[in-house]
Parts: sequence; structure tokens; C-alpha cells
Amino acid sequence: MVNRIMDISFELKCCLFFILFASTHSVEKFMTFKCESPVRGEFNVDTKLRCSLKTTGISTFTTIKLLKDDKPLFTYDTREHNNTFQGQIELHHLDNASVTLIIQQTKPSNGGMYHCIIYTDQGHDSADIELVFKAPYSSPNMTLLEESISCETMGYPPAQIHWMLNGEINLTNIARTDRENTTEGLFIITSKLPLNLSKDNREDIYTCSVWNEAEGRIEVKTFSSISNLVQPSPEPIREEKKKTVLTAVYVIIGALLSGILILGLYQLRKRHSPDQSHEPEYMVGLISNIRLIFNDLRHYSYSFFVLLTVISGTVQLVNSIR
Repeated sequence: MVNRIMDISFELKCCLFFILFASTHSVEKFMTFKCESPVRGEFNVDTKLRCSLKTTGISTFTTIKLLKDDKPLFTYDTREHNNTFQGQIELHHLDNASVTLIIQQTKPSNGGMYHCIIYTDQGHDSADIELVFKAPYSSPNMTLLEESISCETMGYPPAQIHWMLNGEINLTNIARTDRENTTEGLFIITSKLPLNLSKDNREDIYTCSVWNEAEGRIEVKTFSSISNLVQPSPEPIREEKKKTVLTAVYVIIGALLSGILILGLYQLRKRHSPDQSHEPEYMVGLISNIRLIFNDLRHYSYSFFVLLTVISGTVQLVNSIR
């Protein structure tokens, strides 16, 4: 009898354990939250992060959180109806079965792993989203310089420029390539291939290709012969040079007008100067000689000043035009 009771007790324990295990397992699978991943993001284009929720019953979203590198970027509580736009992140769509967030004007810094957490009245779940950022490289711009061919392109992620001659000879190793970042995180890649215009065949075809390091393929390329390349036109006069030229012209004109005005006033004053005949004769002669000397000096100094100003302004004008 005791053994029978013990056997029943053991069976009851096993049954209870099975029920508890099944109950726990069903709770874990009661709600499933998934997000599309990976997601491709392009430069200055809005990127949508789409997620879906599946439940065995009816549930309602209460809170949505989006994190990157453990830093919260977006938090929305449906009960508080707070701002649906926070930083670059916007809540685009929300119902009981799905949620869509938008990263506006996507930049290179937006690439990486995101962690989205949702809370409902039945529990919570989370999912990871990988955003792969890409800015397609622009068609390479080839120009002919004095002793080289230049090839320039812009995009993201980092890339290499390869040179080919007539589609057969690889010239990449003799080219000098520089890479710089823009303020928005893109890469400007400039490569210069040295040439000897006196020896190189001007009809040879040079190909500039942008090699995508991440994808291991040529993304975009262009080609041309030396004779078809347009050498950059001389740099136009900059705004500063124009201002310098105008300033020089104004200085010359101003100096000439000032000289003419000063000479005119001098002649007018000379004509209307009072008679000094009441002074003693010896004083009149002395004063007259002194005045003549000073007048000559003033006259020549004004003329010299005008001439010097004209020469200086002309030199400045010529140098600025060069």
C-alpha cells in the first residue's frame, strides 16, 4: 500500500513538472518580435526599419525603444503620446502587429547594429537590426594635367582606384592616390598617374576604375585617350583678384583727382592772395623769393606724388591680372 502511494506520488510529480515546463515554454513563445535585417542605407535617403509582432492572443504596444551601442536613440510610450520624432529617428507606423521606424537623411555614421525593444501589455521582446550604409561612387572624373592624368571620385565605403593601359597593362602601382573625408563622412579619392607627354602615345586608352574593397568588385569606371582629355582651363580671376583690380583703379583715379584738385586750389589761392606792397621793399623781395622756392617745392612734390601713385597703382593692377 505504501509503495503504491509512493508510485502515485512520483507520477504526480512528473505530471506537474511536465505541466510547468509546457507552461513556461508556451509563455516564452507567446510573443515573437522580428525585424528585417540587414537593411541597406544610402546617403541622404530615408531608411526604414521594419519590425513585426506575432502573438497567440490580442496584445497592445505600450513602449518602443531603439538603441545603438547600448545608447538609447528613440523611446516612445503609447500611453504618454510623446514626440514621434526624436533626433534622426521618426515613428512612421505603429499598430498591434507591426512597427516601422525611419532614420531620416541617412549618413555614414548611421551604419552599424541597432537593438529594438518592444513592450506590450502581455510582455516584452527584442530584435537586432544591422544597417549597412553605402553611397555609390560617382563616375570618375578624368582630367589632363601638365605631367599626369587625374582621376577623382566620391562615395562610401573606402575604395581603391585602379589604372589600366589599353585594357592590358596594369599601371596602378605607379599612380599616387590620396583619400580624404568630407564633412558628412564620405570619401573623396583622387589618383594621379604620371605621364611623359613627349613619349606616350596620345591615342592610348587609359582606364580609371573604382574598386569596391568591401564587395571585391569594380563599382564604376571610365576611360579615355590623352587626345580626348580636356586640360583644365586656366583658373579664372577670383573674386579677391577682381576686388584688387577695382581697388587699384579707384586708387589711381582718386590720386589723379586729388592732384588736380590740389593744383586747382593752389592756383586759385595764388590769384586771390592779398597785395604785400605795404611791407618794406627789402621784406617784399625776401618774402617773394621764399614763396617762390616753397611754391616750386610744393608744385613738384604734388606732381611727384601723383606720378608715384599712378605708377604704384599700375604695377599693382598688372600683378593682380597675372
